[in-house]
Amino acid sequence: MAHPTSKPGRDDAQASNMSLWLWRVACLSMLIYIVATNSSSARTVVQQVQLATRASINEAAALEICAGKGWSAKPEAPPACPACECRCEAEACPQCPQCPPAPECPRCPAAPDAAALAAAKASANPPATTFCPWSASQSVFNGNAEMVSFGRNESVCADTIIYGYDMLFEYKKITLRLLWNGVWDFQVIQEVLWDVRPDVLIELGTNTGGGALALASVMQLIEQSTKGTPEYKRMRIITIDPNDFHNPWFPGLSCTKENPCKRPDTNPLWNEHVTFIQGLPTDASVLDRVRALLKQWGAKTVMVSEDSSHAYHHVMPNIQAYKQFVTVGSYLLVQDTKTTRMGKHHLCDPEGKTLDEFSKCYKEKKHGPLDAVHDFLAQEPAGVWEQDKKREYMMYSQHADGWLKRLK
Repeated sequence: MAHPTSKPGRDDAQASNMSLWLWRVACLSMLIYIVATNSSSARTVVQQVQLATRASINEAAALEICAGKGWSAKPEAPPACPACECRCEAEACPQCPQCPPAPECPRCPAAPDAAALAAAKASANPPATTFCPWSASQSVFNGNAEMVSFGRNESVCADTIIYGYDMLFEYKKITLRLLWNGVWDFQVIQEVLWDVRPDVLIELGTNTGGGALALASVMQLIEQSTKGTPEYKRMRIITIDPNDFHNPWFPGLSCTKENPCKRPDTNPLWNEHVTFIQGLPTDASVLDRVRALLKQWGAKTVMVSEDSSHAYHHVMPNIQAYKQFVTVGSYLLVQDTKTTRMGKHHLCDPEGKTLDEFSKCYKEKKHGPLDAVHDFLAQEPAGVWEQDKKREYMMYSQHADGWLKRLK
């Protein structure tokens, strides 16, 4: 009896496998075609191929499953689940229920917690925060109320920065490290000397003579730059102090063994530009000497700089006595007005007081150059003096409100 060459069951299985193999080849061919012509449809074909290769099914069964899932084999159709290309075997993302299972893919991301979302939003957009010191109402800095933004809804008023720096400047005794020409304000003083070109600058308060010598150096530059022109003029300084400039007011503080003060009269600039008068500025003999020098030199433009003890009871009579010498268009500069605010904080001691109590004390106490300036202007006829805030364009100034320009 002849043996059959094949068994019916094996032939059927081989036929089914051949059909599935042809289906896979067709899907792969379609994939290559779509990638070349329309890459946006590639995901759909990949899903179809994955589905077709995950079970031993024939072509008809694979097509039936594709149709049941709503997947399209047409190149022009969009992918069924563009945002869900891989999913866990045991769960499906609710936004893409049609995505096929894929054991090799990570778990579906959990829905974000509402509280976490709110916290993240608050962190990205924090509530607005502003700050201004409680004492800002006493500020006279130019532009002190302007708000400065640091981003992320945080901002402070300019007085926070300016007065904060001023406090650090004092606490760290930075002024003792400024051995020549200073900062900020001396830049403005140089500009004023150039703009006004005073024949004589009267300085009230000499100490060791460093300020007068610095002013003399600027005058020397101005003279050199204008020599041979109609603008040239001799520029001089009269500096007045009860102490001889060889004896500093603060020995061991401004003049130390490590940084000894040099005698200013050993510098040629001193002899060229500076005349020192020892005595109280308000003494009649000192005032007579000043008048005589101004007449001798034929001074037509005069500027006054009050830089004495900074005590109210010295500054006020000084500026009242020397206002007579300031010419129209020139300046009476009252230096270190900043000491009033700082000094009154010690005098009135805000701790344990209400803001109204502190403000009352601040208003009633007379302390420092700034109070002298305000009282002086209140007593003068209107229109004679102007507080020239344009000279405070750097915003930080130790002489805020102290630039008094004579108008008539």
